Amino acid sequence: MPMPLLITRVRDKLQQMSLREQLLVLVGVGVAIYLFFDVLVYSAQKLRAQALQDRQTALQLQVTVLTADMAAVERLQAGELEKRDQELRQLKQQAALLDTLAGNVIEQAPAMGQLVSDVLALSSARAHAVGVKTVPAKPVTISASPSQGKAAQGASGTLYKYGVDIELRGHYLDLMRLLVKLEESNPKLLWSSATLNTSTYPENTLRASVFLLSKQANL
Repeated sequence: MPMPLLITRVRDKLQQMSLREQLLVLVGVGVAIYLFFDVLVYSAQKLRAQALQDRQTALQLQVTVLTADMAAVERLQAGELEKRDQELRQLKQQAALLDTLAGNVIEQAPAMGQLVSDVLALSSARAHAVGVKTVPAKPVTISASPSQGKAAQGASGTLYKYGVDIELRGHYLDLMRLLVKLEESNPKLLWSSATLNTSTYPENTLRASVFLLSKQANL
């Protein structure tokens, strides 16, 4: 049927209807047109929008995971760098200690009696020894890496530590002078600890532990 004739017949039928029926037909046509666009246009747009939203959510999740992974890698690298830096500092400290010890190792077993005599001989009225005690020799194992110098290599191995515990009493400056003289008379003397008590001013009490290193035991 030709389109103009179809339109004419539809128009005639509408004119034959009451006003209420015409309104119902128009509403029905409007609903049909809305459903048509909703199915073919709006639904497709909603599906595309939902697909885009899902893709954006997936991308955000990937970004979150990658950010967490990068943060974990950075923490791991920072931890490794800190660990290596700490190991390097320890190696430098050990190297410095070995260099210091290398110049203070005695070939023969030291005469500890002479060291005690030096302490007593340096005593005076203003700074004197109130206690001197020798400590039995103890073996000390020191290892040097191949990258360290010959001096450090020379100080490595098993050495023997000969200690003396000293308690001095006197004025502060006089105590310092006594210690300086003790080091001058024993150039290879090393210190392991020193504690100053100033509770009985002007007199002070100094407790110190000194030692000598030797390659031989005092058999």
